[in-house]
Amino acid sequence: MAAVRPRVSCFSARDAAQKGLEAAWCEFWKPLFANEASPGTIEKAKRITMRQHLEDVVRGVTIFHTRPSRDDVLSNFPGPVVVVTGSEDVAPGLKISRKQAKMAQQGHLHVIPDCGHYVPMEQPEAINSIIRQVLKTA
Repeated sequence: MAAVRPRVSCFSARDAAQKGLEAAWCEFWKPLFANEASPGTIEKAKRITMRQHLEDVVRGVTIFHTRPSRDDVLSNFPGPVVVVTGSEDVAPGLKISRKQAKMAQQGHLHVIPDCGHYVPMEQPEAINSIIRQVLKTA
């Protein structure tokens, strides 16, 4: 049986249920943006978060943090695996992203400078470039 992944944050689904989305945003999701992230991008992400139903977020957080590890998929998959992380990503962070890329038989790590956890929102041009490269080589 696969191991359960440890929770990355001290802010739990129970906290979200008790304190609400605003607290979850402030304590859990907003800090995952890089210091250099534009205020407009952060505000857009907050608006997206605040449109969600609290019960759905609590369920999602619970499922995410109690899902089985899929590390065996990385080590057994014979095709290319591309891991993308921001240089300021703390969840899971550069150490774990590097480990995941190394676990894969054909792993590649891309570290986006001045970027936090939300690469597609913070640096969309960088992730789009990586996706184009992957598609060209597929």
